Amino acid sequence: MDWLWGINVSRALMDAVRKITGKRTILSAGRVQSPTLVEAVRRWREIKLAVPIPSFNITVTLRKDTMEFNAYPDGWAPNTRKEAIQITKQLRETPWLRVENITWKSNTIRPPPAFNLGDLQSEAARLYRFSPMKTQKLAEDLYLEALISYPRTNSQKLPPTINYASIIKSLASIPTYSKLVQQLEVETRGVLRPVQGRKDDPAHPAIHPTGVKPRNLDPDHAKIYDLIVRRFLAAFSKPAQIERVSVKLTDRHGRMYAAKGIRVVDDGWWKYYPYLRPKEVYIPKLTQHEKVKIVKVGYSTKWVSKKPQLSKTSLLKWMESQQIGTEATRARIIEILYKRGYLESRGGKTIVTDLGMYVSEVIEELFPDLAKVELTRRFEEYIDAIRTGKTTRKRVIDETIRELDALIRKYKERLDHVGNKLAIALGALEPQVKCAICGREAVAHRPFTMCKYHKEAYERLTNTIPIVVEKMNVSEGEALRLIASRRGEAGLWVIEVAKHLQLLSSEE
Repeated sequence: MDWLWGINVSRALMDAVRKITGKRTILSAGRVQSPTLVEAVRRWREIKLAVPIPSFNITVTLRKDTMEFNAYPDGWAPNTRKEAIQITKQLRETPWLRVENITWKSNTIRPPPAFNLGDLQSEAARLYRFSPMKTQKLAEDLYLEALISYPRTNSQKLPPTINYASIIKSLASIPTYSKLVQQLEVETRGVLRPVQGRKDDPAHPAIHPTGVKPRNLDPDHAKIYDLIVRRFLAAFSKPAQIERVSVKLTDRHGRMYAAKGIRVVDDGWWKYYPYLRPKEVYIPKLTQHEKVKIVKVGYSTKWVSKKPQLSKTSLLKWMESQQIGTEATRARIIEILYKRGYLESRGGKTIVTDLGMYVSEVIEELFPDLAKVELTRRFEEYIDAIRTGKTTRKRVIDETIRELDALIRKYKERLDHVGNKLAIALGALEPQVKCAICGREAVAHRPFTMCKYHKEAYERLTNTIPIVVEKMNVSEGEALRLIASRRGEAGLWVIEVAKHLQLLSSEE
């Protein structure tokens, strides 16, 4: 079924391009690859179409004795810039906040379980910016050197059949870990009970060191090995203990503020795996009803937009959450999307190419089942039905062929349309009418010729301008200029439309 879907849709895409351009281009689609591409395109569009809205926050710096700390509005925020300016003025005129309530809370933080492959890939990306495929390759190299267990596992569990004591004793001979092992031996008194995660894999345990001493590891292999060893040791350690303090304060006008502190009481497992240790924030000793002096107050404007993450790691996590692909194949499938030219890396960031967007659109429009993760569920149901005798292999394959045959017939009716779209995306064909901004095929002509992407950006922008005018107390032209300048927060397509509208306005 995988082969039938993949090979037929892949060839359909390639045939469309060859008919228009006469050239052979390698394109592909598949049960796991295509839903992942569609998800990448969805995220990419939201990133490019993000229109930020201003929000305002007050920061109050307080001092008691020699210690300074910050407090922030609790449960409220200024609605407009004018209101934020007014509140900061009031706080400067009456420079104190009164303590209304103080609460302390102790928290126990359990150790994380030993790594499965997905967790290791996510952590290596967070700490070292390694791609999932690179982390997988490094881990496989360590496995082939007998330094770690089999890395292609979904398990977060360490079964009792593993000789933990022997492995830990062997790790003590490695200078980097000798003191940590000594600490663990004192802490556990020889009773080794690892914390177990939720995820399991009947074929393989969680990734763990074997105890074999590594020799001459290069820096990248050493980083992955170190993460695995430390996470393994941490799994046997005791929970960490932290203390949180929350202080509620009010100003002269009854507005509520909050100051929060955090202190590590016992490092626990953080001694072995420090990469998740929280940053401590100290609050001085305060008493209820006392007035605390304000030494500085100001407001900040933050432009808020809902931008999803788009990276190899975020796509890997999405695939895991949807249960498509396997530990062994997910990173490779993401790399295929890059190899086909659907995704690219620029400046350390993942981008979706025009080709990737058009292939995604074609699949969603003409092969909708292939764009959905539900196809995997259907495959699993078929396999279960065959296993239990409710159907046969032949019947399932015949049904798949009939379904694909109907889709391909429908596809052939639109072969020229698909071929033109893909040829334009590949740069092999010029669109008849171009977008005034990007040169893509135009779909709208007012207030200027726009492609479908800039048209949607224009619609979102015009809906947001009145909100910015009200919040910032500025004209529509100034609101447009402010959005056009928010390169970090606004999507590129929105910025391009805003700048083009400014240009048209100046020409008038």
